[in-house]
Amino acid sequence: MDAASSQAAGPRWRTRADPFQEHWGEMVELLTVSPELEAVTVFDYLRGKYPGRYEDGQLRTLQRRLRRWRAEYGAAQELFFDQVHKPGASAQLDWMDGNGLGVIIGGEAFAHKLCHCAAVYSKWEWATVCFSEDFLSLRLTLEEAFTRLGGVTREVAVDNGSAATRCLAQGSGKREFNAAFEHLLKHFGTRGRRINIGQAHENGTVEALHHHFRRRLDQALMLRGCRTFDSRDAYVRFVIQQLEAANANRDRKVAEERAHLLPLPPTRYPEFEEESVQVGAGGTIRLKKKPYSVPSRLRGYRLQGRIYLDRVELYLGSDRVHVMRRVHGDGDGIDWRDMVGALVKKPGALAGYRYRDAMLPTPQWRQLWQTLRERLGDRAGDREYLQVLSCAAELDDATAGAALARLLSGTASLSLEGFRDAAGLSRPVADLAPFLPDLSSYDSLLEEVCDE
Repeated sequence: MDAASSQAAGPRWRTRADPFQEHWGEMVELLTVSPELEAVTVFDYLRGKYPGRYEDGQLRTLQRRLRRWRAEYGAAQELFFDQVHKPGASAQLDWMDGNGLGVIIGGEAFAHKLCHCAAVYSKWEWATVCFSEDFLSLRLTLEEAFTRLGGVTREVAVDNGSAATRCLAQGSGKREFNAAFEHLLKHFGTRGRRINIGQAHENGTVEALHHHFRRRLDQALMLRGCRTFDSRDAYVRFVIQQLEAANANRDRKVAEERAHLLPLPPTRYPEFEEESVQVGAGGTIRLKKKPYSVPSRLRGYRLQGRIYLDRVELYLGSDRVHVMRRVHGDGDGIDWRDMVGALVKKPGALAGYRYRDAMLPTPQWRQLWQTLRERLGDRAGDREYLQVLSCAAELDDATAGAALARLLSGTASLSLEGFRDAAGLSRPVADLAPFLPDLSSYDSLLEEVCDE
């Protein structure tokens, strides 16, 4: 029988008895109370309640039965309505996780995100490698995206994260754009739109491109044959190559998009955020609510901090006086090299120091500290440890690490002198007693002269 004859013959009728007919009413009651129940869950319920009554091979039959029942009696479902997008009208911005790509830089897994922006009409996209969902990554991405696209869309849609919004009142749950994002929108001459909370599909274009671009990156890494990069800059160049390759397939619609964009502002937005900070008595500052250490020479100064994606620069007036790595996540910016010199003079402060963990920078250094305390006692052990650590601050990481390994393995004396020897440093010249000439010989000479 051909397809036409089959359709003409009318609906197909069941030729076998329904194995679930006996308990179908019970299942309908379950589905009425909890419509989201899956067929596997219902099947397990039946087998548990009626042992030996149902067999594994009947699960597929139940799945078909429930599917038909839901089509006829199921609850109304949410619908998504296709929108007609106009060129130049809207761009969407959101962050995507990059950790699953398995990128390695400097021998360590590179924990990062991608701040992802897309023009809705043409699907032209851009992304910035970043480390958190903050305002700085948002504005850098938007600046670079609009510059490369050649103009500004009339609207920018974002989610309700703290990068662009703030809570109207404590506990209200209502949010509005924060002052920084409002200023950014004014700079570009565009308007903003917040999607509804929990409704990620309202940013559907960039959400869909998250999936496509992550897959493109993963495939390119497979083709490359290696997920290790020499530096962060090398990885950024790789990401840009993939973005350019993706956008090359959208030339026609991008040309239409560009014809309707607003002009770019005459100046670029700054690449950094600024905060004024006071260096405290402990040689620390707070930037973006995170503690950082600075060299002790800066104690008491009020400095201007320029916060970039990957670094912080400190200025006294127009002079840059210090540069340090920016920290993200739960970490802090306390650098043991900044603090060890002062702690050597006050070794008793180490035991209860608020940032003591920063003074034990690796598990090997912690092991040395604990071993010295066990052998010499807490105070003497702290003193000896800080002297060794202070000596290590003068060396590169490889030399200091090799010398430390010799101390811990027992091939060098567990002391400052042993560390210096293991690092190939010459011992300091011992203090010499002051030279006191014997003047009695001069007295005898004077006596001889007088006798003559």
